[in-house]
Amino acid sequence: MRGVFFYKSRSSFLIKIQLGIRLILLVCMVCGMSYIAVYAGPSNQGLSKAEATDVSTLTDLSGRPVLLSDYLGQNVLLVFTTTWCPHCVTVIPDLKRIDNDSRDKGLKVVAVYVNESSGKVTRFKARHGMPYEVLLDLKGDMAYIYGIHGVPTFIVLDTRGKVVYNGYDIPSDIISRITGNRI
Repeated sequence: MRGVFFYKSRSSFLIKIQLGIRLILLVCMVCGMSYIAVYAGPSNQGLSKAEATDVSTLTDLSGRPVLLSDYLGQNVLLVFTTTWCPHCVTVIPDLKRIDNDSRDKGLKVVAVYVNESSGKVTRFKARHGMPYEVLLDLKGDMAYIYGIHGVPTFIVLDTRGKVVYNGYDIPSDIISRITGNRI
């Protein structure tokens, strides 16, 4: 009888145990990083939001610089996102509806694509028929300023440029208060 484990040698058994332990550690590490990205929430570190409105790190799809201070006087729903994020794609219909319902009621929807090329985002925008404004954060500087740790992250700026919401869910209650529409 060769034993309970039926391994050819004791060393092959130990190798499989070591591989199993490494796999468990890797899974724990990935889960931990996912937890931090999802549940730790966006931080409010970096520049003050007033300073951030004058930092020109955003561009439109044609390459022209855009300042967040250009939106002062408007309530803005900023959506930090990417083209490769599956959940980000699932919120596009909601953003289209919010943009359509809120455009004339005091809320501007602006998607900010982080670390993405203009060509890729232009094709993505056309494929998904996004009517709202799309900007690029080519180097991730604005995402850093706003403490973005995961996408999509939704930020609502009031008419003075002050952050009134920063989170991972569409802020339906705040949008409803601004526009008078139920979301």
